[in-house]
Amino acid sequence: MRATNSICTFGIIIATVVGLGVAATSFNGAIAPGLQVGNLQYLGCANEIPGRVLTGLSYSDDKMTIESCQAYCNKNNFPLSGVEYGRECYCGKWITKPATLNQQGCDMPCGGNGKQMCGGSSRMSIFNSTTFVGPSAPKTSGSWQYQSCFMEPSMGARALDTLVKADDQMTVDICLKACRDAAYPYAGLEYGRECWCGTQPWPDLEDASDPSCAMQCDMTCGGNGMQICGGRGAINIYKDTASKKRDLEGSLSDVDILRARKGRFVRVLPGPHGGRHV
Repeated sequence: MRATNSICTFGIIIATVVGLGVAATSFNGAIAPGLQVGNLQYLGCANEIPGRVLTGLSYSDDKMTIESCQAYCNKNNFPLSGVEYGRECYCGKWITKPATLNQQGCDMPCGGNGKQMCGGSSRMSIFNSTTFVGPSAPKTSGSWQYQSCFMEPSMGARALDTLVKADDQMTVDICLKACRDAAYPYAGLEYGRECWCGTQPWPDLEDASDPSCAMQCDMTCGGNGMQICGGRGAINIYKDTASKKRDLEGSLSDVDILRARKGRFVRVLPGPHGGRHV
């Protein structure tokens, strides 16, 4: 597994705020970067770029306000919210380069509150929820240690080769227990509901923890909305630091395993020669 990912190093501005916010009671009129109302701080006016400054979810509404955009983004686990053209709302976790703040032109009134400015033509007013706490991948659970988020390899291979469990109520602990019960030292979660196990990850996996990577571990677990269970084409991998070399042939005598091969699931039952397909 590689520590860096050349595919994902496009460069970003991480969403951090330098300096203290200036407390205010409203975002009415022209506002300066650093102005803060409650837990929402104005970062500045950014120039729009191809692919968008904020690359998360978005929606449009003729009754848009700064607050309604923030509520939408926070509900969908994004700390940053941006308003544009008076009616568009964008969400994100970072500000994508080459966009820069402190631009001019965020002077278009919000459709739902004419006293507020909601960006402008190719200009986005960006706000940060300073107290936002989003879901994450637990770093440890018992003897399990989080490794990283990795992109699934191409050419039909898998980061971990055995799909042990798929459950709409998946959590990190459910997956770790399933892999331990099946005597695997590695566990991985993907698509918010899939639990993969293996004796060793696929070699030379690309690290997808860089937030500019096209494939992200950004899907919440179906059974715990505050945990991350991988993403689309990206997998959170854990290692059992207490595991020892095991005889997998014997340890799987009463475990049914679902293996995913070339996009279809094949049930494998234990047998004297490694199992039989059904």
